[in-house]
Amino acid sequence: MEYKLVAVFTLPRDLYIIRAKLESHGIECLTRDEKTVEVHNFISNAIGGIKLYVPAADEDIARQVIIEAGHEPFEEPEQSWAEQKLNKLGSLSLKELKLPKAKKSKQKSVPISLILIIVFVITAVLLIFYK
Repeated sequence: MEYKLVAVFTLPRDLYIIRAKLESHGIECLTRDEKTVEVHNFISNAIGGIKLYVPAADEDIARQVIIEAGHEPFEEPEQSWAEQKLNKLGSLSLKELKLPKAKKSKQKSVPISLILIIVFVITAVLLIFYK
């Protein structure tokens, strides 16, 4: 049996509501990454959220139920985000990018080692005199 991706959720609670509605209509539901997001909510966006799959024969009904419940069904984009950005960059020339020119600093920078030595000496002096 072929399954189709019909929705993606960031939080498990949203999935539970939609899955209950779909199952009440007699539609079988499969999920992916549900347990991972339950245990580690903070990585939901990193792994692409919780994916909800239904049989291909029930896809249209499932999408309608999801819309009626106030959620957006999953729609496959024509191009990925990366492809869109690469196409946009490929159509620009370097002159159009208007990159800022690097400015030369006239200030002399203090080495971090000198700063650390000064902090160490001040700390040692304070410890000796305030005992």
